[in-house]
Amino acid sequence: MARKSEISVYKPKGSDVFHCRISIDGERKSKSTGCANKRDAEAWAKRWKAHRLRKAEEKAENPGGQMGFLAAVDRFMAEKGDRLVAVKDLERAFDWLVDEIGEDTPLVDITSEMVTKLVAKRGMQYRWGRADAGVVSRLYAQRVVVDRLQSVCTRAKDLWKVKLPDEPKWSELYEEIKPRTRTVSYAEEEAILAVAGDLAPLVEFTLLTGLRRSDALIEWSQVDWDARRIKMVVKNDNPHEVRITKGIERVLESVRGHHDKFVFTSRHECRERAGQRVPVCYKSYGYFFRKVCRRAGVEGLTIHDLRRTAGERMYRATGDIAAASKFLGHANLDITRKFYVHVVLDDVEERQIAMENARHQAMEERRRRNGGR
Repeated sequence: MARKSEISVYKPKGSDVFHCRISIDGERKSKSTGCANKRDAEAWAKRWKAHRLRKAEEKAENPGGQMGFLAAVDRFMAEKGDRLVAVKDLERAFDWLVDEIGEDTPLVDITSEMVTKLVAKRGMQYRWGRADAGVVSRLYAQRVVVDRLQSVCTRAKDLWKVKLPDEPKWSELYEEIKPRTRTVSYAEEEAILAVAGDLAPLVEFTLLTGLRRSDALIEWSQVDWDARRIKMVVKNDNPHEVRITKGIERVLESVRGHHDKFVFTSRHECRERAGQRVPVCYKSYGYFFRKVCRRAGVEGLTIHDLRRTAGERMYRATGDIAAASKFLGHANLDITRKFYVHVVLDDVEERQIAMENARHQAMEERRRRNGGR
């Protein structure tokens, strides 16, 4: 469709360079050409006009692609936000991205170059905004930028039918980062449980079930005593069950009667409500866990390390990686292998000894067959 356009080149009073004004379908834009020579300014203005006309055509063909980034984020959260884990953290991540990208920046303008710069900038910022806490991890920087932008753009493309011709190649934006391998030793577990107080049952429950932080905060309605199982919906809306073993039963019995609805609670520390039991929520679990680790003298431990510990202990005890993967609720074995089961020097020594014993046994058997020679 032919578009109505006008262009003029002029030098404002007191300016050393020419400016140009373009009107396309009644929408006017003015900009400095940066050129002191009128012929150069006119050539620059023609290039800008061609660019503006191309943008107008793209907008007409793909109106959804011109949706501002803030509007896209708002629609994404309205459609999916209530089903996502740690919504508050997600909202904070999107708030930062909106400030950096701009509220009105169209989705089609989000490019690989932009995303790369955002990851680098986020990676230079401090955790919780505190210099003493150090900068955020590279993995966190990638997730808070790449994952969030990919989720919005993918939904816009697949469900809102927005055309994104220059959509970033998301897989290429992930830097290969060595997986975290931190786990809890039995000595550290003992030290933590000794000072954990009201948090001790929840920490032990997490170590016995391998559940994520949000999933471990169960309600009594999820506990089926007759079937001896705990039912829940975990990451990506997947159903998951935890069998009530003797160890898990002991933990649940220790908190039975503390609250009508929530399984894990803590005594309120506020003066007016001191002693009253309140549910442990996602945020307070993190706060209390850091506090308990400092009290126990355990450094560099996160709540998610408890889940990794549970998965590794399951594998060490059974040697069955499929069972460990099912126990953790993973979609496939690759996730378990890459992030939860790691070969350490003790494993190598154990298998080395097994190899030597097998060799010794084979040699002895050979000597017996050869009459002791």
